[in-house]
Amino acid sequence: MAEVLGIVSGAAGLLSLAIEVTKLSYTYIASVRGAPKSLTSYIGELATLTSVLLQLDDLIQARKVNSQNNQTLIKALNDCKQEVEHLKAKLERKVSYGRIKAKVAALAWPLSESELQDKVNMLHRYNGIFLSALQADSLTVAIATNKELQDLRHSTEAKEIIAWYKSDVAIEVSTSHLEDYCPSTWQTFLSGSFYQSWRSGSTPVVWGYAGAGKTVLTALVLRDVKSGTLPGTAIASHFFSSSKPKESVSNVLRSLIAQALHSCPIIPQEALALYEKRSQNLMMTDLINVLGAIAKSMTTCIILDALDECSVSNIHTTMPAPSFSSTPSSSRSADQFTELIIQPSIESSAKKSTTPSTGPLSSPSSVRAPRPLADGAFPIRWGALQYNNKRLSDAHYYMKHKRTTGKTKKSWIWDHGANIESENEQYWLCRRCHETGSDCSTIFKYNGNSAIAYHLKHKHGISEDGEVPQHIRVSNPWDRSKKANSFGPLRTPIAGEGYRQQYLDWVVAHDVSFRSATAGDTCDLLSYGRPELERLLPTSATTLSSWIMAAFETRRESLKAELKECRSAVHLSCDLWTSTSGMSLCGVVAHFVGVDYTNHQALLGLPRLYGSHSGENIANCLSSVVTQYDLEPKLGCFMMDNAQDNDRAVLQLATRFGFDPDWRRLRCSGHVINLVVKAILYGKGVSKAERQLQCCNDQESFSIWRQRGVIGKVHNIVRYITRSDQRRQHFETLQAEALQDDELFSLQLIKDGGIRWNSTFSMLERALKLRNAIELFCAQWERDADYDLSQDFLKRSDWEEIQRFVALLKPFKDATLELEGHAIHGNYGALWQALEMMDILDGLLQEEKAAVAADPRSYSNYYVAGLDAGYTKLMKYFDLTAKTPYYRAAICLVPSFKLLYFKDKWRSHEIWVDTVEPDVRQLYNEYATKYSITEPASPPQQTEQPQQTPELGRFKLHRRLDRSVDVDSNSDRRKRRRMVDEFERYLYDEDVVEPFVEEPLTWWREREKSYPILTQMAFDLFSIPAMSAECERVFSQSKRLITDERNRLGSATIEANECLKNWLRRGHEQRRLRDMLAG
Repeated sequence: MAEVLGIVSGAAGLLSLAIEVTKLSYTYIASVRGAPKSLTSYIGELATLTSVLLQLDDLIQARKVNSQNNQTLIKALNDCKQEVEHLKAKLERKVSYGRIKAKVAALAWPLSESELQDKVNMLHRYNGIFLSALQADSLTVAIATNKELQDLRHSTEAKEIIAWYKSDVAIEVSTSHLEDYCPSTWQTFLSGSFYQSWRSGSTPVVWGYAGAGKTVLTALVLRDVKSGTLPGTAIASHFFSSSKPKESVSNVLRSLIAQALHSCPIIPQEALALYEKRSQNLMMTDLINVLGAIAKSMTTCIILDALDECSVSNIHTTMPAPSFSSTPSSSRSADQFTELIIQPSIESSAKKSTTPSTGPLSSPSSVRAPRPLADGAFPIRWGALQYNNKRLSDAHYYMKHKRTTGKTKKSWIWDHGANIESENEQYWLCRRCHETGSDCSTIFKYNGNSAIAYHLKHKHGISEDGEVPQHIRVSNPWDRSKKANSFGPLRTPIAGEGYRQQYLDWVVAHDVSFRSATAGDTCDLLSYGRPELERLLPTSATTLSSWIMAAFETRRESLKAELKECRSAVHLSCDLWTSTSGMSLCGVVAHFVGVDYTNHQALLGLPRLYGSHSGENIANCLSSVVTQYDLEPKLGCFMMDNAQDNDRAVLQLATRFGFDPDWRRLRCSGHVINLVVKAILYGKGVSKAERQLQCCNDQESFSIWRQRGVIGKVHNIVRYITRSDQRRQHFETLQAEALQDDELFSLQLIKDGGIRWNSTFSMLERALKLRNAIELFCAQWERDADYDLSQDFLKRSDWEEIQRFVALLKPFKDATLELEGHAIHGNYGALWQALEMMDILDGLLQEEKAAVAADPRSYSNYYVAGLDAGYTKLMKYFDLTAKTPYYRAAICLVPSFKLLYFKDKWRSHEIWVDTVEPDVRQLYNEYATKYSITEPASPPQQTEQPQQTPELGRFKLHRRLDRSVDVDSNSDRRKRRRMVDEFERYLYDEDVVEPFVEEPLTWWREREKSYPILTQMAFDLFSIPAMSAECERVFSQSKRLITDERNRLGSATIEANECLKNWLRRGHEQRRLRDMLAG
């Protein structure tokens, strides 16, 4: 026995120590970057050690371990404990330093690579020893024998408790005359299917009812169970006799508790608490609770014998029992009676004759309703169970794993039915229906609560709140009207599938949590006044999740069909995002011209990215989406940001699907603008500054920002004011003092988001509006211990530089807004505008550089350096556009531009201009080969409609071309050239000259017969987005789904939900567009 206690003590101590070391290790992991490579293996071995010790504890508690090598395991536990204690001491020593700086310095991983590897090997070695102890054929754990456990159970205190509960009225069933009573039947009974079925089902409570031969058979059950063939079972019995004094239910319950406690390894807390009270007037509910606690801790067999002798007639309504069977007639055989005793039926219990009540529970007020059994256990006719007209073979009660028991709230449906298992499938068996003989229609395969709850409510009048008696189920006029259906003829019939789809769309579109959507209050609200709608609504989050997955699969097929019918290639924009729950997701959006000749965007998938953000992993995500939607025949270009991993991903895809990676790899204009502006604001060291800001303290952060010129000073001032509510209040007061007469409202300072230029621009723009208030705040500032703000005071020259930055960055913000549109008709977000944007920004920066050169003293070195850095960054990405003909071809197919655009805007770069036509011609030849369309001899005449000149902004002014640059150089060539194909007819036909065309897609649609090849080429080019803004919109929507309260959603559910949400938005947008066009 001492060896057993040594194992228990050693395993428990080592388990507690392993958990402490794991907690200490995660302190370092959460705080330090660049930990050794062996750290992952180290944490894995710690987790394995904890898991193995927990399993070992389970075996010991379940008394399932039996081995002779106990000394080996005890030594291993002690040795491992010493090693882990040494590791813990080293970890604790590093985190116990005083002062903040010392603690920060201490948060360095305390183990070298070699030391850490030694710890990994040590943990792996001991894990191997402990895992071998869990193998069925070579266990190394020694536990107490049954006799030793009995000695532990029957300690002095346990004996005193049992003696206090024991009542002298209890007379256990005698087994001394079994052979005399029934010399042959009992052997047949013990080997029969009914008794074996009861044993395999582990029924918590067995009831016997008075009748011929009942005493013999109940004694057989007692003898068989007490013989040890059914281990882990608590046994209690009571024999009622008319010759005994009057019995109370309290005495019977105390007797049953005392007998059951003999088999309990540990006295339940409820029994101990009642014993400590030592009350003479025990409440019956307290005793029933104690008996229930015993039944929860182990299988409990209760046998009541000779109920016909019981003086308390309503004993069966007080005891926690499922049902009674009637007394068999004398003509029945012993086998028939065996079936009744083990599988009783309530069907004939009403025929039972009862003795007038004379016991202490005879008054109606003292009668308790039978309590539901644990996990819905009740006598079951296992041989009669059928599901879908098929017999359930080897059916038995479903046994939960110990680790899952009690960790989740048990559903109320299990109070009214049994959880049974057959061939690894779970089922729910309705207790009410089974006891009345209705088997086939009352077994449900358990995959959710909805159907079961509907059955209980409408078949038996049982809901989560309990059972409503039949005579009060219609308690008010509104319920009567629903029952009587008095308003039925006025109601429009509900289409069940349509209602479900509307419900599902509501949940998805508004990011309603699954639990809220399936809550009882929500279902009551949605079905108010229409009770027939309740069956259409799910009552569990699992059911709703399965509906969403099914809807996703169905609607994805519709989108797949739409993509096959589209008028253009299908281009993909892609970006990566890490959710608040730490999950890496890859957003993939399709861009194409639909059958309505307008541009469409649709989210194809949001798969989880497994592994690092490498080109191969990104390519795997994209490849799976392409395959799912059968996009290979129509696969177009890829719009992605400028990360090198994306270059590698496109290269991988080009190898798989066979295309030129340089041609199809396009770069997000929004990302290009971001890089250019960051270079202007922060210079060449922006990446270094970002790294420094990630690992610096508060004072160091202020200092780093101050090195960034006026941008850093404004950042520090705004941060200083907004970090304290008292300072914000003071600033609002100063702002009111500085207000002009026509200013009515106060403004809040805008804090930038670190190295993100959009927020920086907004911060500078707002600071200019609040200049007076900021200067007042600085003038009244008094030095404090927090920060020396005087280092960031802004001079007049600083404010002038801020004005220059705002004026310089305003066109960049306008360009971003222009390019992030949906390009419905081939404008406001189409690819051709990306190159146009670069030309505009190039001209803007060159103008500013010329102004600096004219008056260098008026500009700070920081401003000049940022200007040069921004221009260099823009030229880098401008040169990359030359690797693909798509940018230039898109410009050429704008009817107002053609080649004239390049001759006008690139007039100082003739070499660039000379390469445009050959590059576009090469792309056109590929289309001509692919579509092989015989061109008409002469194009039909087009009637051009005059267009109004729109209001000219910066982009519109840029689109006004100087057509004189084309007259002298090309007029002779146009006269000599024989226009042999669509491309030349389009470029050089003087009749095809347009003022600026606002909707290029519409223009080409109207000329599809004249230029069939170029029209297809135009559809492909004008459906390419200028930036991957749609991916960012998807991520913004996903943030509303993945919240702190919903951070356990699976990646498949997230993808299905976000795709459905995106497709719903597409439907609304399409209807809005159709309405607008119709209007």
